[in-house]
Formats: sequence, C-alpha cells, structure tokens
Amino acid sequence: MTTRHRPAWVALLALLGAALSASAAAPAASPLPPGAIARLGSTKLRHADRPLCTTFSPDGKRLVTGGQDGAVRVWDVATGEQVAIASRREASVVGVQFTDGGGRLAVNFLDGYIRFYHPNTLAEMPAVLAPTVGRFDFSPDGQLVATRNPNGDLVVDELATGLPKLELPQHTLAAFHPDGKTIVASDTDGTTTLYHLAGGKPVFRVTHGGELSGLAVRPDGKMIATAGNGAAPRVKLWEIGQTDPLAEIPDASGPVAFIGTDQLVVTKAGGVGVYDLKKRSCVRELPGAAGAFAISPDGKKLATAGNGGLRVRIWDLTTGGQLHADGDALPDPAVMAPSPDGRSLFVIAAGNAFVWRVGEAMPRPAGTFPTAVATAAAGGGKLVVATGLGLAIWAEFDPSRPLPAKPTLTAEVPGTVVTALAVSPDGKWVAYSTPLRRITLLDATDGKTQRTLSLQTTASALTFSPKGDGLVVLGRDGFLRRWQLGADGAGDREVWKLRVQRGHHGAVAISPDGGRIAASSSGRMSVVDTTDGHELFALERPGIDGTFTSAAFSPDGRFLITGLGGTDGVLQVWELATRAEVRRYSTGLGGITRLAVFLDGEHVVSSGTDEAITVWDLSAIRRR
Repeated sequence: MTTRHRPAWVALLALLGAALSASAAAPAASPLPPGAIARLGSTKLRHADRPLCTTFSPDGKRLVTGGQDGAVRVWDVATGEQVAIASRREASVVGVQFTDGGGRLAVNFLDGYIRFYHPNTLAEMPAVLAPTVGRFDFSPDGQLVATRNPNGDLVVDELATGLPKLELPQHTLAAFHPDGKTIVASDTDGTTTLYHLAGGKPVFRVTHGGELSGLAVRPDGKMIATAGNGAAPRVKLWEIGQTDPLAEIPDASGPVAFIGTDQLVVTKAGGVGVYDLKKRSCVRELPGAAGAFAISPDGKKLATAGNGGLRVRIWDLTTGGQLHADGDALPDPAVMAPSPDGRSLFVIAAGNAFVWRVGEAMPRPAGTFPTAVATAAAGGGKLVVATGLGLAIWAEFDPSRPLPAKPTLTAEVPGTVVTALAVSPDGKWVAYSTPLRRITLLDATDGKTQRTLSLQTTASALTFSPKGDGLVVLGRDGFLRRWQLGADGAGDREVWKLRVQRGHHGAVAISPDGGRIAASSSGRMSVVDTTDGHELFALERPGIDGTFTSAAFSPDGRFLITGLGGTDGVLQVWELATRAEVRRYSTGLGGITRLAVFLDGEHVVSSGTDEAITVWDLSAIRRR
C-alpha cells in the first residue's frame, strides 16, 4: 500500500472551503459555545438533528428552518448565521410557514397545535388547535388553514373561530388557489380536484395516476403541477380547464414549486432541477440539493433541508452555486492527535490528513490516502491507518508535521474490514479487530503478524495498558474483557470479563496509571478496577443527552472526560475522587463522536455530527 501526494490538495481544501493562496480570505467564524477556545469548521445553517422543513421570509432576508431536534431556527440569508431559536424538547418541527404578510410565523410541532411566533425574535404568540400529521397551508388572506388530520382527511378551518369550512376525506396534499375562493387537493389515488371553499363543489378535476408526492399552483392561478414517485416518476403540468396534461417532465418528482409563471422547480434523482415552462426543458440542475425546499420570494434562491445530514443549504438559482459552503463539511475524523507542545492537532478525515494550529482559521495539508480511512490510531511515536487496502504504519510520527509521502511499512488485512485499532504506548505493537471474531497482534517494527486472540464476538473498541503488556477489549456482545499479553504469546490469556450494557458503539479508556478502565456502549459508563474487573462505580446520564460515545482520562488521572451522542453535543468532565460531574460543555449541534485530551491536560478536543472540531478549556478545572 502506498500513498500519492495530490497536487494542489483540491479535495481537502474544497471540504474546508479555502483556497491554496495565502491571501485567500478565511471564512467568518461562528460564535463559540461557552467553554470553547477554538473551532475548526463552520456551524452555519446547522441543526442539532435532521432538518425537516424550511421557508423564506416575505422580504427574502431571513430563512426559517425546523428540524427533528425540535428547534425552529431563524438564519440571516446574507451571512448564514443563526439569529434566533425556539425549541420544544422531545418534539419535531414538520412545518413552518409565514402568514399575515410576514407578521407571524406558523410552526407545527406535531403536538396538535399550530403555534405562532414573532418572525424575528421567535417570541411565542397564541396557538390554535389543529390536529395535523404533517404539512399545512394558509389561504392568501391568512384567514383559513388547511391541515390533514390523523384520519387522513383534509380539513379547512377558520383561524379566528376554529370552525370547519371544508372537509375532504382521504386527501393527502392541498394548495390554496391565489383567488382565495378555491383550493386544489389530491386524494390517495392521485386525483387532483379544484374545490370551491364555500360548499366544497368540485369545479375541475385531473388524474395524475398514483398518489402524489408534490402539488403546486402557479402564482397566476392558471396552471397546476402534480408530481408522483411511482415506478416511472414524473411531473405533469395542467392548464386549469383542460383535462389533458399540457406537458410532462420525466424522471422528476415532488416536492415541486413554481418560480413566477415561467419556471418550475422539481425534484430529480441526486438533486433538484429547474424546468423552463416556455422552453419545455430543464435549464439548470443542482446536484446534491435534496429534501424539502423553499424558493425565495424573488425566485433567485433555493433552500433545501437535505435528506439525512444536519445542514440546511442555500443555492443561488441564477448561477447554480451554493452559498455559505465554506468549512461546510468536515467529515468525522478517524483520529485526532494533539502535538506534544499543545499548539496543534493532527487530524485524518475521509482520505486526507491535515495539521491544524489551534485557533487558526484553516489547517495545513499533511498527507493523502488512496481510499477513505476507516479508522486510525496513534501512540508510541507511530501512526497506524486502516483503509480498504490494509494497514499503513508511519514510524517517527510527529503530530505537528505533515506525513512523509509513503508509509514506513504496510500490512494486509485479509478479506475483511478493521472494526477497532490500537497502538501500544511504547509503539511496539499494533492490535486490530475484524468481524472474524479475533484480534490480530502485529509487530509495529516490521508489520508482521505475531499472533491472534480468539473472541466470542467482534470488538468495537480496543486499548493497550500503559505498559503494553495488557489489552482491554469492549465487545459487541456487551462484555468488557482484559487480556494479559505474554512476551512470546505463550502467556496470552483472558484475565476477566465483565458484562456492561450492550450497544451499537463502544468507548473504552484506561487511566494513565493503569488502575482504572472506563467503558460504555450505552447510557451507562462503567468505571472498573483493572486488576480483577469489579465495577468501582458507574456514571449515568439523562436520557435526553444520548448514549456515551467516547471517553478519555486526563493525564494526571484526576478526571474522566466523556462525550455523549445526543443532539446537544454534551461533553462531561467527571472528578474521579468525588465521582461528581464538575463541568459540562455543549456544542448544541448534534452528538460528540470522538475526543482527545492534550498532553498538558489544559485542553480537550472533540468532534461530532456538527462536522466541526472544537477545543475546550480545562485549565480552571485542573486548578481546583
């Protein structure tokens, strides 16, 4: 296995939103959370959990988004920075819409109410009872609201009185006509009808064929767009009064939205397309745009909620470019290794390595890899990297400097992937686990396999004892095991095992003196005596914080730092002598996935689903 130096480092710098030129402007930094001293990566336009809906303010200067984190967030479109937030615990925001000419913001938390907020401050206003399972729509004058109740019926109510105006059984989508007197609604068969609001008389009907995934009325009220996701997804355009489609757009589906009277935005495989109604062709595609979207009032911007990440994206529809994409996607690091002097951090993310001088806006390139890095580990002056091609080992590893273009040596990992990886503190051994239920020990000086340890499970986390003569294994079967390693393999043996709560991910750490082990794969962190495996005590966390995902001891052994996977991005500092939480930090933007403590014990660094790396100050705690 070899590595190649990529000229210009285009891939990494594109991810971090910088140019190679030293004169390139650095992206404006978002405000740091309390306790943080530095951050790499932008947190603009991010939710703590998956965004679900979005809308522009009538003047186009604000973007409002709602997410699975129960938060409504207001963003400045010009800067991408958050200007207001309102949230409800244990809720999801599934709909946001401006009404009353922009005077109120309506929000659906799926709690049986449509709640109203001040559009800029998000101060809460009186709510209205509106049992709805999803999206809603207001009439042009803001006097009526259309919702879909849990029975699958579309209901139009008067906001002022709460009295029903119209009820349409088994209708899934609806859009008010601009005339304010009629509404367009589709049923579960895809039949779309224009109804009079007074009395519910149908005045026009077309059949798309199959349940709709999108429905829109052109602003002049003369045309309807219907979209379906069936075996042959397509969007159909109908002129009101004509029962045959005016045009069809193949390989397109919903959501759909008109831009003025000349263009229609449709959902396409892998992105969004802009269809010109006069040219009858797609004039622009935005690869990567996905999920629910909104069009700015001037028709020049598109905001998308995405389909799985935490970031809302804003696109310029005139150029096809994305706004505020600087530092927009820092992949979850495979390793973070602080330098001995505490001034920089070595990071591997995806297929690239870089060195970040803490506090600087951008990092320096430090190496590339032929494929994405699955996992990596540093210790004893060595760096070990696992990719789809096997293991690569760099000797004389210095976290403050770029890697040599080629590793010192390589080793094959036959026929499978590496699930956990560790390097002994003296740099002599490498241990790795695979789904084949065994741990392989390599000699780090020549890359040769020395022996294997048989397990009854796959290891999710590994760590060596401080002297390198023991190995701690957290298995996916919910057991924590300690192995004693003999000099030649003859003395290898499992000393003890302890059942801990079983989970999907594992975190294990051993204290600097080797006396304690911290391990978890769930919402309970066990602190164990290394000698015989009995549990000394356990740390619990509130359910809203998520499960324990990572753990590390401070260099002096006084503190245990834990990271949690909940949407608040919580980092806890525990004093072992008192077993008390003495400090709690929070990114506020998704779970922590990895952490590392600087050698001086003054700082800890975390990474997480917010796609950023944050350095936290521990100095005040250490001086207690």
